[in-house]
Amino acid sequence: MVDALVAVGCSWIVISFVGLYGSKTGIIRSLAVVLDTFGAYVIARGSISNLNDLRRVLILILPGLMFAAAFFAIESLSRQLLIRPLYASLFGDAVNYEAGVARGNLALLYEIRLGLRRAYSVFSFPILGAVILTSLLPLYLMSGIRMRALVIGSIACGAAFFSISSAAFIAIVLALGMVGFDRFLPYLRPLRWPYVAAGLVFYGVLAEIALKGGVVGAIGRFTLNPATAYIRRMQWKYGGETVMENPLFGIGYSIHNKPAWLTDAIDAHFLSLALRNGLMTPVLFAIAVIVLMFSLGRVASYLPQTDRSLVIGLNIMLTILIFSSMTVTFFSEANVFFMIALGVSTSCMVATMQSSGRQIPIISTMVRQTQTQFQLNNR
Repeated sequence: MVDALVAVGCSWIVISFVGLYGSKTGIIRSLAVVLDTFGAYVIARGSISNLNDLRRVLILILPGLMFAAAFFAIESLSRQLLIRPLYASLFGDAVNYEAGVARGNLALLYEIRLGLRRAYSVFSFPILGAVILTSLLPLYLMSGIRMRALVIGSIACGAAFFSISSAAFIAIVLALGMVGFDRFLPYLRPLRWPYVAAGLVFYGVLAEIALKGGVVGAIGRFTLNPATAYIRRMQWKYGGETVMENPLFGIGYSIHNKPAWLTDAIDAHFLSLALRNGLMTPVLFAIAVIVLMFSLGRVASYLPQTDRSLVIGLNIMLTILIFSSMTVTFFSEANVFFMIALGVSTSCMVATMQSSGRQIPIISTMVRQTQTQFQLNNR
């Protein structure tokens, strides 16, 4: 089901571009997007066949993570970018794209927060590096790999701090809090993850209705730069209105309707997808994530403790990615990583279901209903 939802969602990217720009230009513009999106998902699905494969990958990527984390810290503390200028000297300056068109060279951000510079390291933007590192943190903490690799991986992921971003700080606290909660869960009976999730959703909806400015407005008061929270709320307001006016194909790379003072950027991944390609793609992706997280949560209770912890870690990773997607648009390597995370989680879900002899509850219920109806029809 997840494979089908992702495949149809990616196919709609091509359809929407063709609908907006015509067949030739639409296909050309959509190819790079689909390659980064569906290509990353398929490679992840084909490369990971079980939880031990994932554990091996977590160990294999440690040198790269350590390199990225080290330069995150060095650049932030020294207030000097090192990796991106090196890239530019070798390959030329990065191109700045506006509305899908190259417009000069990309200017790198120079911003000091808490006495530290927001670092880039090897990433396209500070917050993108923070999203990747923070979402890997629960995987390392709950992986069951040897302690030395676990500690090194966790410390490397903690370097997300040097993005000096409120979203990164909250994501780190969220990751540590959810991992810690799961550790104490055996002592908190009858409390379980489904009850906690339902409670959070309920109070989140209640807060959105009752609080002035909603949940984003409330959280924005505690961010490093409260003005950015207001900007994001306005992006949702005007971007959402544009989506409702163009629900089928979106507006492609055009600028959405907004006041002149509001930035052209959209800092919300699913809203950005809806603006670019219409509602079909983000809705299908969202359903895929919900089905995947529900299935992982159900199968986790039937697994040995070590495997259960890693499966719960996958769900925590997806939770952090969804949380981050509300205030960050996943472009470049972050979009690739998001699709890899979906592909890896789906492969692990299928593998654990097969090893435990269980079926996805939704699927098994549909199968039983179909069998019953078939028997009634035969009678």
